[in-house]
Amino acid sequence: MKQERCTGGERVPLFGSDGKAGGGCAPNPLEASFRFPLLRHLAETLPESLGCPAPLAGLNLAAILHLFPDLVAFTDAAIRLGLDPAGSTFYHKDFAGYAYPGREAVGGALRTRGAAVRPLTELDVEALPDSQPLLLVEDGGYIYPALHRKSPGAASRVIGAVEQTTRGRTNLALALGLPPGQAATERKLERALRFPVISVPDCRLKALIEPPLIARAVVEHLRSLTGRLRPGVPAAVLGGGAIGAGLVEELLKARVRVVAYDPAPETRLVLAEKGVTLASSPAEAVRGALFVIGASGRRSVTPDVIANLAHDTFLVSASSERHEIDADYLRAVALATAPLPLLTGVPAGTQARAGTTYRLPGRGAGGRDIHLIADGYPVNFWGFDSLPEPHADLVMSLVLLGAAALGAWNHAGRRHRREAFRPGWNRTAINQLVARSGLVEEFIRLHHPHATTGGAS
Repeated sequence: MKQERCTGGERVPLFGSDGKAGGGCAPNPLEASFRFPLLRHLAETLPESLGCPAPLAGLNLAAILHLFPDLVAFTDAAIRLGLDPAGSTFYHKDFAGYAYPGREAVGGALRTRGAAVRPLTELDVEALPDSQPLLLVEDGGYIYPALHRKSPGAASRVIGAVEQTTRGRTNLALALGLPPGQAATERKLERALRFPVISVPDCRLKALIEPPLIARAVVEHLRSLTGRLRPGVPAAVLGGGAIGAGLVEELLKARVRVVAYDPAPETRLVLAEKGVTLASSPAEAVRGALFVIGASGRRSVTPDVIANLAHDTFLVSASSERHEIDADYLRAVALATAPLPLLTGVPAGTQARAGTTYRLPGRGAGGRDIHLIADGYPVNFWGFDSLPEPHADLVMSLVLLGAAALGAWNHAGRRHRREAFRPGWNRTAINQLVARSGLVEEFIRLHHPHATTGGAS
């Protein structure tokens, strides 16, 4: 039987017989895209595997996630696991640079399910619901850092959080006045947290699958937005982590001339093995580059870097937040600004322009034109869907797995026989959950049937 819930006297299907999420009370223009079978599989199997029939029952949910179609499927799966949508609030990043396709339709679909949908600018951690224990799901670390800084009492009501990105850890350090990334900071963060945080970016599976897809999308979107990413052009990549290394590989495939910078010796070795030229500083890396791509996860395009940019350079953020490029400095020193048109002459996602051009002083009487792609927001969100649906299905399934495990642990009096989530950053928990869930094999079966025994017809 198709599972339903009652809303205002109407029956709203959660999943159709074909596995796509229901459209709610009103026609949903994105309904045809809601095909995330791994999320449905977890909704059906987690109660048994976690030993808890409704792990998300009796909880309020506060989530900060992008309004992509996979969020509706995630919500439907969470409802099947006991979540009451009336006690759920989804905050979205309501900035101009996050105008991806279907944002309004996704928000509407969540509202038809009974959930509240609000812009992130309306977040007030001291006004979070307190009728039931609170579960947090985050993309970037907004709620739990603010809770620890502003409202320790409210933090005591939180059973735990699931964090989707590495940025969350950085934001927590900044909220507590600690320098991110240092060993002493890491130790202090563990002591500062009052509840467990399941770290999805520490999932080995996510680390293997996601970075190459993000890097490929960055390169494709730059082609679409500028029309100038061609063989032989010079590009600089600042940051050689998972995303940066993936970008280097994709740019080399496109026969772009790549110079890269990263301060870590081991990372520099990995980049050198890929065949790129290594710079000794960010400023050296960007000299003469047509494209400068920040992929460090922190501020990489600083005033010193901007001072070394050539005329007609494109600045690009490959991170998940608007922090790679010092856009405030660009605005402060610009002699003039102008919209940067879509240089290919064709629409790119939902945006009508590619970004903003800043006329900076220096290098001749006319100054230098610096093109800030996507206004410094992540280029992959500039009117585009961030990931292909199968991989969005995987990432959101990891988030659901972490959330359900925290819920089951809470129902067991926080003494679950297998999970013992401690207050602090739980970096290994998601890998243990994945190993027990059979999620990897199920993903292969659902999304790569040709790769399984008997998959070929």
